[in-house]
Amino acid sequence: ACKYHPGVPVFHDAYKGWSCCNKKCTDFTEFLNIKGCTTSSHSNEKPPEAEKPKVDKSKAAEVIEYRPPVNNTPTLERPAFDALQVTLEPAVSPALLEQIKGLTNANEMSSNDDKRIKVGESCKNKACKATYKGDESDGEVCLHHPGVAIFHEGMKYWSCCPKKKTTDFSVFLNYPGCTEGNHIWIAK
Repeated sequence: ACKYHPGVPVFHDAYKGWSCCNKKCTDFTEFLNIKGCTTSSHSNEKPPEAEKPKVDKSKAAEVIEYRPPVNNTPTLERPAFDALQVTLEPAVSPALLEQIKGLTNANEMSSNDDKRIKVGESCKNKACKATYKGDESDGEVCLHHPGVAIFHEGMKYWSCCPKKKTTDFSVFLNYPGCTEGNHIWIAK
């Protein structure tokens, strides 16, 4: 028995496949190795080639001319440099004023709640793993990185510690801080 594709190869948007089945791939070797979707007996006759669309040669000499669109609207002239400037009065709709008042009230309420530090809150300094356990946590030393994380060509490191580089992300996260300071429990 012969397994083959009765359809034609289709190459579209970096995908390769056959018109007779739905298997697609991006690698040409994979495309060549797609198993046939039809089984029948072997034949020594070449399959008929698909008809190619006929090209009308009478239009081959025709030149297509592009004409940009004509803008008939007159343009305003720029005022003189020393012309008087007009102050525009902003007009705010009452509906927008109500929304703004609602937002400021909500922000005031949430900012009052944010000032209390919750037990279990983690320090916001980079690479510090301390959590807030109560007022005694404020006296602890915070070991953190004041720099920024840098990811360059597979390497991960802190800008404040350029000699400590790694390719493993978990090792990078576990680097101890290089600077001592105070904990920051509430993000700014």
